[in-house]
Amino acid sequence: MPTPSAEITLTTSRALGLVAIASGEDYQQAHHALKDAGFSRLSNGAFVSPLTDAQSARSTASALVHHAHEHGATITTSPRPRPYLGDIGTEIAARLPGTWSAELEIYSHPLWQEDLWPML
Repeated sequence: MPTPSAEITLTTSRALGLVAIASGEDYQQAHHALKDAGFSRLSNGAFVSPLTDAQSARSTASALVHHAHEHGATITTSPRPRPYLGDIGTEIAARLPGTWSAELEIYSHPLWQEDLWPML
């Protein structure tokens, strides 16, 4: 039987800093690794760590590698120059006429993602 997956995808946001999104059947292990490394969880399910201090950012990234390994999670980085999707939604909403807002929702488990297909 294959081992359930626990994945962490990293990207950057101009507003939030380093953004991490956990996914996979065993996404909870990725959540534990991110919390243990010092990331803060947002209400939408993404995790963030500021990039304002270079030394602190390096320390957090190093801790993430260690804790991800401990929790059996893999880490991938979003290809550059792909921006964080939450930033894109906010930028689109700001350019629409009237008052709009955008909110990113994270569906970490693959079964939750499959449930969305009929609505697309």
